[in-house]
Amino acid sequence: MVELASTRVHRELYSHPVFGSTPAIAQACEDGSLQVVNALLDALLPDPGRAGVDVARDPGVRMLSRLAFRCLDGADLSHLAPGDVEVLQAMIGVGAAARDGAPTGLAACVEARRVGDPDGACLDVATRFTPLDGVGAVFEDRLRREFLAGLPPWRLTAPTHEHLAALEEGLQLLSLAFGKLADACLAHVRLAFVMAAADSKVRSPGFGSFSADEVPGVIFLGPQTLVGPLAAVEHVLHEATHCKLYDLCLTRSVFRAGHVPFDSPRRTPPWRSPDDIDGHPWGVDRTLAAAHVYVHLAAFYVALTELGHVGAEPGYDPPSRARLCWDRARWLVRTLDDLGRGQMGSDGEELVAWLADLLPELGSALPSIDSAPGTSAPLD
Repeated sequence: MVELASTRVHRELYSHPVFGSTPAIAQACEDGSLQVVNALLDALLPDPGRAGVDVARDPGVRMLSRLAFRCLDGADLSHLAPGDVEVLQAMIGVGAAARDGAPTGLAACVEARRVGDPDGACLDVATRFTPLDGVGAVFEDRLRREFLAGLPPWRLTAPTHEHLAALEEGLQLLSLAFGKLADACLAHVRLAFVMAAADSKVRSPGFGSFSADEVPGVIFLGPQTLVGPLAAVEHVLHEATHCKLYDLCLTRSVFRAGHVPFDSPRRTPPWRSPDDIDGHPWGVDRTLAAAHVYVHLAAFYVALTELGHVGAEPGYDPPSRARLCWDRARWLVRTLDDLGRGQMGSDGEELVAWLADLLPELGSALPSIDSAPGTSAPLD
């Protein structure tokens, strides 16, 4: 039996020793978070013990430890702003709570429901958020001030039964199409929030989904993306792949030492409009992140097409979606070959070369879209 090209691509996305090896990436991140947490507890507590062991995996703690990733010995906190020191004080409380077996970090203020395939792609979706502790309050404050500036007022909201059903079915499709790769992608996401416009008259909060490297392991979904299985899972896979790259950037030399995203060369993708909410040109970091995402999305839709799952959801027909994602991935990888010169670290150069090598293999598996029904929904 001849092996499908998409199967070979899936295996490479899953098994590459650096860029596909999720257990190794996750372990390195947990080791790094633990190192930072323990160093900070050593610096700020008289007798911290090993409290960090119990809290390093919490997404809230990873957000806090991110503040000190450049100071692993914990001896010099001078680079932290006063507000960040308060955050560290909140983390001390997290360490104390862990000793008593109490919930820690974001877990202390979130109720969640797990959806998806228990043996594959699954996701914890927040059903209630009550920012009672220091970590939760800082988490919410940073979302408001740093990540959602310029967008309509928003609110974290409970997912509806319809939202959860769309996510459930979409994640089942992801497991069906990607196999072990599905779990490898979602392993980098620990918690998902649904975020809606605060004003019920505003249809959208201004985004379909988003994530941020300052809040590792957490993604945010707009309710307008949870209207169908493919719409929901595309946004989840999109953000999960971003989260995987965030973790890679913590554990590998993706960008050169001293790289500043806002100072890097920039270019506007041809599918973006200056009138978009976020219509400014993309730097090297965002171009790489998008290329990484679109290779995964193209592979997902090729696999769904091969499984016969076509024309099932308006705007998300797999053959059309596969071609669109592949075209964008090709433009982005070619652009990186130009913009990324002098901006990448050794692992980043290898990452771009790896994506470039995958594109022809994936392109050979692209389905025909001559008779594909429906209009494609917009992509970021």
